[in-house]
Amino acid sequence: MAKNDDVAAEKLWRAQTKKLLALFEGAHGRPARTIDELERWVGSPEGRSALAYDQTPDGKIIPDYD
Repeated sequence: MAKNDDVAAEKLWRAQTKKLLALFEGAHGRPARTIDELERWVGSPEGRSALAYDQTPDGKIIPDYD
């Protein structure tokens, strides 16, 4: 059962990452150049505002599953 949990966790992580990158690109019209740039944006007032409707109350990204 642990292997299934690992697969599910990785699927969630990938979906959350994809959503975060899409939100950044939507806000800037281009992909993030670096992880540092993405991290700074997430922590900025603009980033927090952009993420407001796409996070759970504990701050986790709500993914879009394809």
